[in-house]
Amino acid sequence: MTVVLDMDETLIHSDFVGCSEEEYKAHEVMHSIPPFDFFLTVCDGVAVYIRPGLAHFLKLLHQLFEVVIFTAGEKDYADAVLDAVDPEGYISHRLYRDSTCEYRGLNFVKDLTTIGRDLSKCVLLDNNLISMAATPDNCILIDDFFTDKSDRELPLVASILMDLTELEDVRPVLRDAFCIRDIVDQRIFSQMFDQFEDDDDEGDVYDVTDVTDATDEKEEVYPENENENENENGILTVQEVGCHDSEPTESNDSELHQLVNNFTSLRT
Repeated sequence: MTVVLDMDETLIHSDFVGCSEEEYKAHEVMHSIPPFDFFLTVCDGVAVYIRPGLAHFLKLLHQLFEVVIFTAGEKDYADAVLDAVDPEGYISHRLYRDSTCEYRGLNFVKDLTTIGRDLSKCVLLDNNLISMAATPDNCILIDDFFTDKSDRELPLVASILMDLTELEDVRPVLRDAFCIRDIVDQRIFSQMFDQFEDDDDEGDVYDVTDVTDATDEKEEVYPENENENENENGILTVQEVGCHDSEPTESNDSELHQLVNNFTSLRT
């Protein structure tokens, strides 16, 4: 199984401080800000906070899955962070902002159909619903991480991922547990309706059924045996294809449904 991980506010949180490490340390003391875990000189100074349990999380995932980072961050910044948090090289591939796409009016969407992996065995962990818009049935939504040292999200996610390995297709379970497809469609509808109202105020008239039709676009079936899309250096690259959804099969895995459905309550 391939596990695709977002970076910012999922694995780490970065403060772009625009000053030196010494200056920011003084600022932390003065304003009682939690101490950062490491400091980068890229982007004029970045204080980075690591989500608790990240090192163990990456080690565990490396033993069981192919681990891919897919971030909307720029390459120079993301590489500096990942080099620091993954010195053992547990992450197999890195994808950056230039691998995201525009999807139904949304920017920086992470379309898993473009990375050349079987979607029945592929999961995206992200804190941003918009990132999930193209392949919502493959996603686990995690709470934002900023600086909370008592955060315990990653061990819970690890337990879910391990149970997902027993399934022939992860999508029905994730679809029913997180309902991300419905939430994203509602958000897209709302944004489009607001835009149409703005246009209407300027004198143009639209039929609201046009908006409804736009959110009911036909789904495509993802090929089950897609070859890995790697270049000659073994680096994962994004295929030049359009963003589209996939069609999950049905599932009768009630026990796992219960586990994932209880994800929110387990955090309390």
